[in-house]
Amino acid sequence: MPKGLADSEEYALRLSAEEIRRYRSKAEHAARTEGAAWADCGVNPGARVLDLGCGPGAILPDLAARVSPGGLVVGIDQDPDAVATAAALAQEARLANVSVRQGSATRTGLDPDSFDVIMIRNVLVHAGQQAGKIVGHAASLLRPGGCLYLADIDGTAVRWDAVDSGLVDLYRRFEDFLVATRGADLSIGPKLGSYLRAAGLDVFMRQAFYQVVNPVPDGGAPWAARDAMAQAGFASADDVDLWEKASSRTAANPDSVVFVPTFSAAGRRREHGGTVEVIEDTEPASAGQGRIPSP
Repeated sequence: MPKGLADSEEYALRLSAEEIRRYRSKAEHAARTEGAAWADCGVNPGARVLDLGCGPGAILPDLAARVSPGGLVVGIDQDPDAVATAAALAQEARLANVSVRQGSATRTGLDPDSFDVIMIRNVLVHAGQQAGKIVGHAASLLRPGGCLYLADIDGTAVRWDAVDSGLVDLYRRFEDFLVATRGADLSIGPKLGSYLRAAGLDVFMRQAFYQVVNPVPDGGAPWAARDAMAQAGFASADDVDLWEKASSRTAANPDSVVFVPTFSAAGRRREHGGTVEVIEDTEPASAGQGRIPSP
C-alpha cells in the first residue's frame, strides 16, 4: 500500500524533488480552501494536532503556524523516505513545535486520548480494506471533544479538457494498478461521513468542491508510480516512454485542465459517554470502488 497506510511493504511513489513540489502545491491549495474548516475543527493556538499519513510533510509548516503559540504538531508516516523528508523540512523551516516519526496508520504507538485534532488527508483512498481500521484507530487517539478531519477524492468523477490521450491512459492504468495491488477504493470521498460514524464520532461538517488544475502538471502521482507499475506488470518500457511524452505535451498546453472532486468531513468525539473502540471491520456498508485518483 502507499505511504502512511497499515502494513505497507513499499511506497509506490518516487519522492523526487518534482514529487515533493507537487505535494507542496497541493498543501498550499488545501490551506487556502480548507483553512476555515480546520479552524472549526480546532486547529488553533495551543492545539495538539496529528497529521496521520503525513507523507513528505508538506502541510506541517502551515499546521505549525496555526497552532502557535503553545501548540504541537506530530506527523506520522510509515514510509521511511517520507519521514526523513518531512523531518528535514521541519528542521529547515525551524519548526520547533513539530515532530515527525515513522509508524503504521493502524498502530501508531501514540497514547490514546492525546490529540485535539487528527487529520487524515488523501490516505484512505489507497487504504482498501484497512480504511475503517485506520479511522477507528485515529478516533481512539482523540481527547474527549476532539475532532477527526478526513479529506479525500472521488476518482469516479474526475473530468478532463485538452489533455493528451496518452496521459489519460497513464491515469487509467494507474487506477487499475491501485485497485488490483492495493485494494484501493477510488470513490471513497463521498463516504467519509460513514467512516466517522462507524468510529463512534458525531459528524458535524461535510463539504465538497472541484479542484481545478490548469495546466495539468508532469503526470502527477501516476507518473511518480511508474516504476512500481512496471514492476507489477502494469506498464512496459514503451508505455513509460509514451506517458512521458504525453505528460510533457499536456504540461506545455496552457489550455489543459483536470477537475478533481475533493471531499472532506469532520467528526467530533463526545465530551462524555465512554471511549472510542477501534474498528476491526474493513469498511462501512456503503463503500465501493471507482476510477482515477487525483493528480
